Amino acid sequence: GVGNTESWNGSSWTEIADLNNGKKQINGAGSQTAAYAYAGYPGNTGEYFDGTAWTEIAELSTTRWTAAGAGTLSSAFCAGGDSDPGNVATTEEFSWSSTLKTGAWASGGNLPNPASTNTGFGPGTAGVHAGGELSGSSNAEAFHYDGSSWTAGGNINTNRNVLGGYGTQTSGAIVGGHHPSPPTVVQNVHETYDGSSWTEAGDLNTGRAYFG
Repeated sequence: GVGNTESWNGSSWTEIADLNNGKKQINGAGSQTAAYAYAGYPGNTGEYFDGTAWTEIAELSTTRWTAAGAGTLSSAFCAGGDSDPGNVATTEEFSWSSTLKTGAWASGGNLPNPASTNTGFGPGTAGVHAGGELSGSSNAEAFHYDGSSWTAGGNINTNRNVLGGYGTQTSGAIVGGHHPSPPTVVQNVHETYDGSSWTEAGDLNTGRAYFG
């Protein structure tokens, strides 16, 4: 993996401070001046970014990559993902101390099924997990998270993995991805979510997968 970090100003990207631990298939939360990067391959490290430099802080209990992760700096989650060996179902919940500039991970309840290459969005106490790979096949399931446990949400219309996601539990969306089984089909599908059902709207011009 690589450690490069780039900042977006609305029109262009500028390379700034690099991560201390280069990796791939990583998750992130926060803003340009108060961010947290975590999980990914290799290792279970987490790093805090203050707008200038990265500092290694809390490590996850379970090493994982291609996980569903989202949230804010004060409340993030990391669910599922690949590990060694196999996929994991566990969730970890991150809490942040603005005074001490550090945080900690705690157990947050298991997903109903171990999934990887999934996506997540929303804050750590009201998150969504959607899609991914389950037992070698692309997955249509979506689940809601309340900070301690997962409950079933509405299934997505086009099952896929390595997709992107954004928004909140009642106003979110997923985009792109692909089916893992040959022949691989890269998706341009964009689906919005109202908290109970998904609706296809405003598809991408170019299908793509492996979102940041």
